[in-house]
Amino acid sequence: MAATIARRSRPELGHSGLAPQQGFLSPEALIQKVTGSTKTDAFKLVSVGTMMAGAEAAQARVEAAVESPDADAAEVAEFVAKLPWQAPIARAVPSNALSVDAAESIRFGLGQIDATVTADKLIEALTPASRRGVDAEH
Repeated sequence: MAATIARRSRPELGHSGLAPQQGFLSPEALIQKVTGSTKTDAFKLVSVGTMMAGAEAAQARVEAAVESPDADAAEVAEFVAKLPWQAPIARAVPSNALSVDAAESIRFGLGQIDATVTADKLIEALTPASRRGVDAEH
């Protein structure tokens, strides 16, 4: 829900976005008011919700490529390679293997992709956590 509110309140929508239409400056402020949460918790909900939505969309593209009658191994591998490095974290939240707080702490602690910290390095850093049960699918 937080990801949907954030998407429908993105800055390029201006005053026609969901949060501004409801009188809020940001999706986090709207979520804070509706849920009664703290500002910090509202930011975590948006961050983790957006991460989960991105991972779910990427996973859906992989599944569509696998199920396609015209799919070949290279095409499927290309879609798998585009899965976000946070996918194991995102899958762990709805299964209650991780709380929103824990997911945000791991995501934040591992950092963001840049010239020095590549997606492969972040996946490698997450791998020990996966072996402890964060990613129950593997």
